[in-house]
Amino acid sequence: MKKCLLCSAFAVALAIPSLQADESVRSAQILLQSAGYYTSSVDGELNAETKAALRRYQIRNQLEPSGELTAETVTALNKEGQSAAATTPAPQPTAIAPTVPEAPNAVQGSPASDNTEYDRIFAHTPYERAAMENQVETLRKAQILLAERGLFQGVTDGRPSSETEEALLRFQASREMPRTGRLDIDTLAELHLLPVGKLHRPDARRPYAPQPPHGAVRGVPLD
Repeated sequence: MKKCLLCSAFAVALAIPSLQADESVRSAQILLQSAGYYTSSVDGELNAETKAALRRYQIRNQLEPSGELTAETVTALNKEGQSAAATTPAPQPTAIAPTVPEAPNAVQGSPASDNTEYDRIFAHTPYERAAMENQVETLRKAQILLAERGLFQGVTDGRPSSETEEALLRFQASREMPRTGRLDIDTLAELHLLPVGKLHRPDARRPYAPQPPHGAVRGVPLD
């Protein structure tokens, strides 16, 4: 009986750090989401989308872009949360603590396909409120150009993804441009993707779900 109680106590002790880590990641996701860096669900998992959001936040705040919940990142996020709490009466997430970095993971981030995500990628450009067909085709062309330069290894299907954002960050860094991870005006110009003429701006945005091209392969342009 005594041995069983000791085993149970040991199991609970092992579970506590995991619960704390999950809560820390969940709080970080909430703060990153409120600041516009994270668009996926708040699930407490340090997955590929969360790491990509952390890297974006770290780059914007001149921190080491590790994609991990480091002590410096936690401090910056907590300060941002406290600043938001001073101006907004809405409830804020609890303070977060750094987690132990995980081993590198090759899991591919799940692509988004909603209008809001395309508008974010093309923010403050002629494509921001263009028809979604134009946004998808322009993003597909950008993926092909980045793949030709060896910067993109994903599927050239015109869908937003963490791989696309990482490739844009690498491209912008190689050209000594502001690292936004988006197809901003400077990046579109550098890739020769600015539109010629006026883009069609529909009165009502309709959902558009692009289908992957037949025989699409990773990092290989398609005709």
